[in-house]
Amino acid sequence: MLIKLSLRNSRHQLKEYGIYIITMIISVCLLYCFNSFVFSEMFQKVVALFSISGSSGMKIIVVFYSTIMVFIIGWLISYMLNFMLRKRSAEFGTYLLLGMEKRQIVELYILENSILGVISLFGGLILGIGITNIFNFFAKKISEGIVIVLNGFSYNAFFLTLLYFVVLFGVLTISVGIKIRKLKLITLINYERFNEAPGMKDLKKGVVLFVLSLLGGISSIFVLYKQPLEESNNNLILGCSFVIICLFLLYYGICPFIFLCVKRSKSWKYKSGNIFLFRNFANRINKITIQLGLASSALVFSLLFLSTGISYGNNVMELLQLNPFDVVILHKGEKTSLRPYYEYLEKEKLIDDSCLYNLYTTNRTAIMSIRNEELDEYFKREGINIEAKEYLYDENKWDMYIKYSDYNSLRDMLGYKPVKMSDDEFMIHCMPYLSKGIQEQVSQKKVDVSSLKFIGIRDEEFQQYDGYGNGQEVLIVVPDEYVDKLQLAYSMLAADLTASVKISDLEKFVLKFDSLEVMETNIIEGTEDSMTKLSAKKGVDYLNGRYVLLATKVQIVLAASLCFLGTIMSMIACFVLAIHFLSDNLIARQRYAVLNILGYDKKMLLKLFEKYIFAYYLLPIVPALILGVGMAYVTVAQVTKDFFIIPVFTETLGITLNILGVSVLLIIMSFIMYAVITYLLSRKEVFT
Repeated sequence: MLIKLSLRNSRHQLKEYGIYIITMIISVCLLYCFNSFVFSEMFQKVVALFSISGSSGMKIIVVFYSTIMVFIIGWLISYMLNFMLRKRSAEFGTYLLLGMEKRQIVELYILENSILGVISLFGGLILGIGITNIFNFFAKKISEGIVIVLNGFSYNAFFLTLLYFVVLFGVLTISVGIKIRKLKLITLINYERFNEAPGMKDLKKGVVLFVLSLLGGISSIFVLYKQPLEESNNNLILGCSFVIICLFLLYYGICPFIFLCVKRSKSWKYKSGNIFLFRNFANRINKITIQLGLASSALVFSLLFLSTGISYGNNVMELLQLNPFDVVILHKGEKTSLRPYYEYLEKEKLIDDSCLYNLYTTNRTAIMSIRNEELDEYFKREGINIEAKEYLYDENKWDMYIKYSDYNSLRDMLGYKPVKMSDDEFMIHCMPYLSKGIQEQVSQKKVDVSSLKFIGIRDEEFQQYDGYGNGQEVLIVVPDEYVDKLQLAYSMLAADLTASVKISDLEKFVLKFDSLEVMETNIIEGTEDSMTKLSAKKGVDYLNGRYVLLATKVQIVLAASLCFLGTIMSMIACFVLAIHFLSDNLIARQRYAVLNILGYDKKMLLKLFEKYIFAYYLLPIVPALILGVGMAYVTVAQVTKDFFIIPVFTETLGITLNILGVSVLLIIMSFIMYAVITYLLSRKEVFT
């Protein structure tokens, strides 16, 4: 009998609490995607890199984000189970009156929720596996087949997600069952009423709280934009505190404030059912004041996480553009020593195009001094407390030179047009932020570079960012014969690989040669007077390039983690609003039936209902976006500033606004999805 009753109730709950099932499926899907990322080949290489370096930072990051995600999903399950208990408490009380024992009611409750849990679990896993495969498809397209970010199907991710969900859902369901056994009959029947949070009914106190909330919002904007504290993190924490205070006080004080406004506007109050709309709206807000504050706060942090994650992702993509060669091998000696690497890659059919070449230097810093001056001005303007010479690797601190023939070979590999240059001329290739300063000083002969004639500057992406490529941000191109006067700095093998190459192929490549190491992209060794990424071991060559960056860059992990967290926070906000709206469908049906008796036709009732649901979803999202955009703007600007030490972007405001626009759009899309689902489910129950 219990099984039949459980199945009947479960079918009923699928209709009434469909939004809950959808939310749980999405939660499980996101949890699987995150676990798939953690167990992916790329992420494991990042962890291995940090372990080799003696750092446990990456493992701490993983544990931190995993804990947060599990905690949030656990809270979501707990909230829903307790919410369903409140809504069904009278039903359970009726069962007791009809002679059922509490033990039977608890078994019934656990069995029903287990059925819903199984549907959510396997629905989420199937959706997660599908999404990871779709994500991989686009990731491979974007990265030209370089990397698979997620495992399409991972046994480890599958069973870890299964373990997380079963433990959380099982423990929380049993805890609610224990709560049911402890409740008395009278408490159970009136449980929903006992758990309603009273709103603010005192008009004066309500208006005061509303004003205080506005002051909290203004204070948060002031702190975030003016940055009065020395540490930027402290400003962010203080700003977040003001935002949370503002949002929770806002929903305690907004009803009295709106009531005073409506009271003074008789023309609006008695027009087109507005008084009904207001009373209905105010009654709902008074019931769920805390939940509105929670939903709005979740939206703020969703916007913060999403925008920060997208910012990290955008910066990584820009970093890949600055490193246009798939693979670069650096050797501290003549280029002939690099030939064994070339021959192996050629034999394994991994190379599409390549170039072996030398870079030369002198003990002069004519061009590097201009670089240091320009960078010092930028640091001073941005308030960055370092000097340009402190961000200069030992191997790149002198002026760097390249043969004209090698330079054109590299340009050909990158698809750039060749440049023409006579035997008595030279040119400079640098990053864009240096073009103007170098052009002025070299053209006016304020610095003595060489006896050759200067013919101009090129500033396309050319493997110059962060050193150990074609110079550190600047390179001098000279006739082939001119390098006889110079001394060798180091040699390089630059290669573009075939589309079928994977990171595992490069792993085999590194293991093949004892002399080859992957260059550390996240760790720098040095002192105030010396900085290097190269180890002290002799006879070691270093692998770098786009493939290495994609396999080892820590910010890829941060971007994915923050985007996952932002999506979950947005989903929580939408879910809290949707479930509370749907919970009052029976009362709403009675109210609209009364209006129908008073002369309102179905078209007018639907119009009122649409206004109501629009205002209901608009109330938490507007203040959240206003305050959240301020927090996100400061954070995104800081992330972009800290990611690239030098001015990589010519204009950062547009990039920041684009990132904020995408983040806001994603949140609005999730809100629209939940609002439409809520509208369709509620309309069917209220008007049929």
